[in-house]
Amino acid sequence: MDINTILGYAGCAFAIGIPAIGSSFGVLVPGSVSHGVMAKVEEGHGKFIGISAAPSSQTIYGLILMFVLMPKVEYAGFAVMFIGLFCGLAIMISAILQGKVAATAILASSKKQEIFGKCFAAAGIIESFAIFALVAGIVMIGNIQEPPRDMGHTPAVTQGIGGAGVMPGGQQGVTPMGAGGAGVMPGGQQQGSMPGGSGVMPEGQQGGMPGGAGGQQ
Repeated sequence: MDINTILGYAGCAFAIGIPAIGSSFGVLVPGSVSHGVMAKVEEGHGKFIGISAAPSSQTIYGLILMFVLMPKVEYAGFAVMFIGLFCGLAIMISAILQGKVAATAILASSKKQEIFGKCFAAAGIIESFAIFALVAGIVMIGNIQEPPRDMGHTPAVTQGIGGAGVMPGGQQGVTPMGAGGAGVMPGGQQQGSMPGGSGVMPEGQQGGMPGGAGGQQ
């Protein structure tokens, strides 16, 4: 595993880990406040619990971002790391601040139930910034294209029977011809003829094939 891939997986870990930390702190404050309010207020407990859990949605955004980043790890690890880091930080801060707003919403609605909807709207506005960070990360990673794969060097293909061509490794020769014809083998050696013909054999030896004349040099 190279350094580029390691950085890419680190970015994926940032994308899910940092928002999860933010959600933990974000739920802590309103959750603690809701317990004290529910001990004094006889109704509306469900609303307090619901708004206390609002910062947990930032972890879902981080999970989505992680899945989007993972296919780009092997060839864009450096970019994946920074996208996961900074988008994760933005989502984390949104979760923490949303928790503080949710806590004040619980305190305010405990005294005046009819303002709960307006208080929930403020918490939703803060969460929208986490959505913006998620969308920005998806757009940026979507613009990274996979580089073309190296297909390797393809050696030159020799011509058909009776034609000349370049063999793999830079050797040049003529492909063997049909019966009665002669050709040159790779490395400059001349191939003897087919039955009925004559030619020069490797190492300068001349000889005919069956049915032909020849002698040795």
